[in-house]
Amino acid sequence: MTRPHELVAIVNSSAPADALSASLFCSGVLVGKTEVATARHCLKGRTPKEIDLVIDGNNVCRGAAIDGRRVHAAAFRFLPPSEGDIAFVTLDREVSVPPAMSADSHAKVSDPLVAWGWGRIAPGVGSPCTPQPKPLKVVSNSRCAVVEANYRPDTVDKYLCAAPTGKVNTCSKDSGGPTFAFSEGRPVVVALVAAGDGCGPADAGTYVLLPHAPTP
Repeated sequence: MTRPHELVAIVNSSAPADALSASLFCSGVLVGKTEVATARHCLKGRTPKEIDLVIDGNNVCRGAAIDGRRVHAAAFRFLPPSEGDIAFVTLDREVSVPPAMSADSHAKVSDPLVAWGWGRIAPGVGSPCTPQPKPLKVVSNSRCAVVEANYRPDTVDKYLCAAPTGKVNTCSKDSGGPTFAFSEGRPVVVALVAAGDGCGPADAGTYVLLPHAPTP
């Protein structure tokens, strides 16, 4: 799967134009002309004026052109906690990038899953300059029992428990980024990166289902 153009880097609005990496704190996905979905916890304690969003982002490091279109946030909208770790950011203008395709309630979706973001690709390693794919597979809910903050019994149907199929796992700065499945060969966003017990290749994590997305 090639880099999704609907991928979004979420940065501090004070970040310099030529170096965003240090200020990038979460990822997101464009779901409408003026709306980005991300993890609720990414926006906790922040206000819209404190963040910018880089649509169709790629390189975020100094020393090369910063890719993507940087826009301001106009408002936040949080889903109730009972709906999972989900929030939406309204942009202050429309963007021309097509939003992500989402799976409808009747679509047949199955492994493999692929998460995207700027998170670390290994424990103790710095964040990459460009977003990386993290192939995943759905695993037993019991493997996510330790992630209690976001994987409570009353919201278990709102999350997937998934683990890497290789050596690269989701990690910090991937939070809120899209997780894709494939419906009839097409990538569709089904979930957002939520939380995990670690970033190692043996660690499972929770991925919050977007509304109307079926469980793979």
